[in-house]
Amino acid sequence: MPLTLLFLVNGWRYPFFEDFHTTALLLTLLIFIETYFLWRYPEIIEDERVATPVADNLQEWIPKLNLFMLEVKPYKKADLTISDLAEMLETKPHILSRIINDAYKKNFRDFVNTYRVEEFIALANTKDYKHYTFLALAQEVGFNSKSTFNLAFKKVTDQNPRDFFKSHETQE
Repeated sequence: MPLTLLFLVNGWRYPFFEDFHTTALLLTLLIFIETYFLWRYPEIIEDERVATPVADNLQEWIPKLNLFMLEVKPYKKADLTISDLAEMLETKPHILSRIINDAYKKNFRDFVNTYRVEEFIALANTKDYKHYTFLALAQEVGFNSKSTFNLAFKKVTDQNPRDFFKSHETQE
């Protein structure tokens, strides 16, 4: 840069400036052509997704995943991630995510929260946990916060926890 400035100030000839306009014009033309073809033929940049073997053995994964969730209860870990669960199941996170999305039509968070809410309801109906507050019981099953618990509970049962248990007390 300083050398270029020196040439400019003194008026000396420097081949860079003579070729600059030609180079800039060629680069602009190249960008225009690439943009045109990407706009006209968007399939150029679309990647062809190869079907993973998940679809083939999806029916094998559903009972395996359900049994694992019910027996091991990994959802009780508050900071459970899809990577953690995939590691426990000895698979890759993207495969597990696809299984959950395809089989349960849910994302990972909703999938885990469904198990947590079901566990919450089961525990709340036992004598051992009757003295627990809703928040303490929610933390027991893996929820981090009251708001997350309330949102998940409403999403699963279509009622808030208080209304749910009031309606179930009157039915029993």
